Amino acid sequence: MLKKIKENGWQWPMLVVAILGTSVIVNIAVVIRASADPSFVIEKNYYEDALNWDMSQEAKRKSAALGWNLDAKAAIPSGSQDKLALEVSLVDASGKPIENAQIYVKAFAVARSGDMVTGKVPPSGAAYRAELDKATRPGLWQLDFRVQRGGDVFVQRVRTDVYVR
Repeated sequence: MLKKIKENGWQWPMLVVAILGTSVIVNIAVVIRASADPSFVIEKNYYEDALNWDMSQEAKRKSAALGWNLDAKAAIPSGSQDKLALEVSLVDASGKPIENAQIYVKAFAVARSGDMVTGKVPPSGAAYRAELDKATRPGLWQLDFRVQRGGDVFVQRVRTDVYVR
């Protein structure tokens, strides 16, 4: 069969097909490998976020006008390597603790932004505490908070070092 291909002059088209086929297979392998890497992520709804940029800036201005301050501490408990323990304090402009607010958080390790965890941080006295699942690594984390109390909405982004305690 190979002799017949050589006699008919098909070796060059077969070589081109083989090179193109190899290129396609390598590109597919690279795409699969890149999309499985948790340190790389494509922002979901990026276009919609861009269209709503003015609204997000207005929410930040309203948050600043409220005068609230949110402080967050996060750690990975030593016996549980897959949970993120959050402790959040929320105070108004005068420094008085704000109680009975609904706090929601999106969190991820900056080095693994594809591994995002979300949750609600319930009140625990004057502070708010929660444990979020799937927190797999210490290091620098980004925590995006959305706080609601009555008609007030407060948003804040916190970057903090997470450690194993």
